[in-house]
Amino acid sequence: MSDAGTRATAGVIASAVRRGNGSELNALALNSHLDSFVYEAMIERKGVFAEITDRNHRLLLACLGNNARISTPYSDDGHRNGWSDYKYHRVFSAAWSLAGTLPADEEWAGVLNILLGKACPLPLKDLETILAGWRIEEDSANPMLSSAFSLRTRLGDLIYGD
Repeated sequence: MSDAGTRATAGVIASAVRRGNGSELNALALNSHLDSFVYEAMIERKGVFAEITDRNHRLLLACLGNNARISTPYSDDGHRNGWSDYKYHRVFSAAWSLAGTLPADEEWAGVLNILLGKACPLPLKDLETILAGWRIEEDSANPMLSSAFSLRTRLGDLIYGD
């Protein structure tokens, strides 16, 4: 894509984010043809996504969980390209890292369940600490019904046996 095309795309994305229209944000997050940097900025709330509301950030992340890009492993098609591989995996790294940075509550646990449910797994540093942080069930009678329990189960998928 030309520099002009890249700037035009960035302008369209910035406008959609500023408007905060749920349908536009949904379409943006479901677009599987964006550059990896856009997904990374969306996940980490950087660049044009820095001022987005919590509500719209949750919407973007939940929709991104249904984007084929988040569940598609990198394929080099026989052409080794370290930079492309790095950029591609930064999206997965950013997504999984949210488990260690977002507020540990049921609402965010629900969003992370959707986002990480199909995401290509990557190892996390301090996984035990992250898992402990999501032990937040308020209804001790049925803890397995909580989003936090489901999230811990998904995070547990990252533990590899010896």
